[in-house]
Amino acid sequence: MHYANGDYFEGAWKLDRIQDDSMGTMHWHDGRVYFGRWRDQKEHDTRGTCTFANGDVFTGEYERGQRGE
Repeated sequence: MHYANGDYFEGAWKLDRIQDDSMGTMHWHDGRVYFGRWRDQKEHDTRGTCTFANGDVFTGEYERGQRGE
């Protein structure tokens, strides 16, 4: 799914939304890429991985779009 702002999502869709509890990859127009599980249209996983535009990588917990410690 491609968004007007340049973001795009690769993964499962249901009724024009990211399917809850599905795996997928979001590519944001600012260069971030997140791979992991989704819930309520947000990153939600015990082992999600986000690669930032500067090359930094975080692998760990995400809950409702918020990165854990």
